[in-house]
Amino acid sequence: MKEEEIKYLAGLLDADGSLSIRSVKSVRSTGKQYAQLRLSLFASHSIDRHGYIKNLSSMFGSVFEDQRGCHWNVSKRSDLNMLIPRLVKHMVIKGAHWKRLFDRYSNLQGQPLSDEEAIELREFSNLSRKNTGPVKPKNHPTKAWVAGYLDGDGCYLMRKSSKNNHVQMSIDVAAHVDDTVGIEFLQKAFGGHINKMTDCNAMRWKRNLGVRDRGFAEEFLRNCHRHSRLKKWKIEQMLNFHRTSRND
Repeated sequence: MKEEEIKYLAGLLDADGSLSIRSVKSVRSTGKQYAQLRLSLFASHSIDRHGYIKNLSSMFGSVFEDQRGCHWNVSKRSDLNMLIPRLVKHMVIKGAHWKRLFDRYSNLQGQPLSDEEAIELREFSNLSRKNTGPVKPKNHPTKAWVAGYLDGDGCYLMRKSSKNNHVQMSIDVAAHVDDTVGIEFLQKAFGGHINKMTDCNAMRWKRNLGVRDRGFAEEFLRNCHRHSRLKKWKIEQMLNFHRTSRND
């Protein structure tokens, strides 16, 4: 994987990926349990129209499909050793958490776990997940990370008013209150507003992408379009509107 692809995947995993550590019994050592680390990512068929998730298995892990969509899982130690260190340095929300899990997993390599240690491992994972943020402070999001994060948690909105045919366009991102570091990073870089969502324990970042902010919108959308794998078609609709409305 090239570095730009890693940055995109880091953004997508910040939104929709999960990394879990648990104890599993070994088929070779009867009765003994060892730490297992598993990376997981899911995308529905309606979103992943071109098989991006499925193609990930040609490089790392495995994929299985069901009626809902495609599931990508990575649990082989050699794959994790190559992939996780590259991902965490670009992640904004789960980077520090994933590094802690990977470090613990590496330290426990080959060591059988007692029942008490297995319970402590679960508690460590749950506590770590609440402490979000990057491995190191970041000044500005990369274009590829932004595209990946928005492919996961972003909603490109484009709707026409029934009263005056005015077209409203924006990008919205909803984040759980424990994961607002991502949308705060976006607001710092691109402006917009963050508001509390009334119907759930989450916050929402919203940034106008309409005619009023055409200069910003076109550059922002072009950068996202260049790296997007899952929502490129929606971005193309918005870019096309800006092109055609400029000529009206």
